[in-house]
Amino acid sequence: MISKFLIVITFALSAASAVAATTQNTTQSVKESFASKLCSANKNAEHVFVVPVTVFKNNREISCDYGKYTLRAKEDNADPGHVLYNIDPPKGVSKAFDCDAKADVGMQNIGVNCLPVDKETSDHH
Repeated sequence: MISKFLIVITFALSAASAVAATTQNTTQSVKESFASKLCSANKNAEHVFVVPVTVFKNNREISCDYGKYTLRAKEDNADPGHVLYNIDPPKGVSKAFDCDAKADVGMQNIGVNCLPVDKETSDHH
């Protein structure tokens, strides 16, 4: 009886580890997919990307051939229950995006608005 119990626990722990590894791999592939789209998008046009919030979790930057974007997420003190998401452009790069989003806490996917840096009204550097 104890050996069956140990087998069940071992199986459950193995399954949990496999799910965690799959989730981490999926999160990484989602980030890589978004990074590929952001890096290759036309820098002369504005874009809206629908992105899982997991892209902002445990990721502080997205690297492109022309520089690194900085990812930030923080609760909006002026509007409780909401989160502000930012993707700041690489420093010193004139052909890149400045991206912003705002969403309710708990949203799984968000719409990120990306404007070419040269069309921004204020410099973030």
